[in-house]
Amino acid sequence: MGTFINRSDILKVVLVLLVHQTLGKRTLLFTENVIPEEEISGNSTRDGKLLPFLALVNVAQSQCTVTGMTGTCVKKSVCTSMKGVELGTCGGGFGTCCQIKRECTADPVVVTTNLVRLVPGAEFHELCRYVLQKPATSKKKEEICQIRLDFTRFMIAEGTDIQFTGDCDADTLTISGQTNAKLGPLCGNLDKQRMYLNYGDSDKINLDIFMMADGGQTWDILVTQIKCNSPDLAPPGCLQYFTEQRMMVKSFNFDLGHQLNNQDYSICVRTNPSMKTITWRTCGGDQDFSISGDPTSAAVGVGATSGDMCNLDFVMIYGDKRYCGTWFEGSVSTTTQPFMMHVHFDDEETAIPPGGVPQMCNVLPLPKGCDLENKGFCLVYSQSPN
Repeated sequence: MGTFINRSDILKVVLVLLVHQTLGKRTLLFTENVIPEEEISGNSTRDGKLLPFLALVNVAQSQCTVTGMTGTCVKKSVCTSMKGVELGTCGGGFGTCCQIKRECTADPVVVTTNLVRLVPGAEFHELCRYVLQKPATSKKKEEICQIRLDFTRFMIAEGTDIQFTGDCDADTLTISGQTNAKLGPLCGNLDKQRMYLNYGDSDKINLDIFMMADGGQTWDILVTQIKCNSPDLAPPGCLQYFTEQRMMVKSFNFDLGHQLNNQDYSICVRTNPSMKTITWRTCGGDQDFSISGDPTSAAVGVGATSGDMCNLDFVMIYGDKRYCGTWFEGSVSTTTQPFMMHVHFDDEETAIPPGGVPQMCNVLPLPKGCDLENKGFCLVYSQSPN
């Protein structure tokens, strides 16, 4: 008796082949059973069996959104094995939009999977350590060089003296193992911030969140692995990388109004097609640029300052000069590429140097230690063709 394949099976085969042809061979393959698994494995009670390769459906491992929630498009069994939450279908109906989370535990949480969300645990732990492990691979084209962190939400305590010291004296986020930036402890509000972290000689990047007490801290950090040959790879030395034509850029903890010490990193902007000029200006709010001096005092404030007078805390626009003080000079444009701005905040935020008098801080360049209650910066860049 000949092998029988019913009409339903034929339709499924045709659909699989159409999906394969549409998405192309470059799309990452995940095995998703379109036909019941027992029919493929030979355990079917029916006489007809389909070829195993027809169970391969092209489902790209990519970010997906269902009803406003973001997840990763994977096969259903992967989502189950990762203890993920199924948000809905994706990948032409063959994949599952899966929200994969890694909760804080008493032990270090090792992350080797792409598009994972780091979140607090059900129980309070004084230290939450996430280890972002570089996946091992023998294929050069699959090697991971970079991690992107998207801080969907992030709020931890900043302490009571931060406006005077600039130091996080309560909770802290410490990032180590990266090679492209020097970051002191972070705290406060990092909502909507993004970071690119380069792997160095080590195959691990650590995120340590230390909390002094259970105070309702919250975070949701999306971890994206970037391959060495990916067009999404940030240029060397860039902690923050933006590809948008226009974007708002803030210093860390700007929204809580307190500048953090020990920050030394570069913000890079991809030059979009036909764009020749980048223009930087403040976001338009009160105290959108205040990184040195004292914005609350006429005696310890220096207004807009630039160039060689900025020797402590400053931002430096590539192709232009350093900027510091308590307000920004309108708008600054440059045609020098790559489009980039470097951020340097030193290790002190103290109004008057020990043994000094207020008048000492009313000169340029500022003596070390003449900073108080600086908020940081909120700048908007825009690219233009001329």
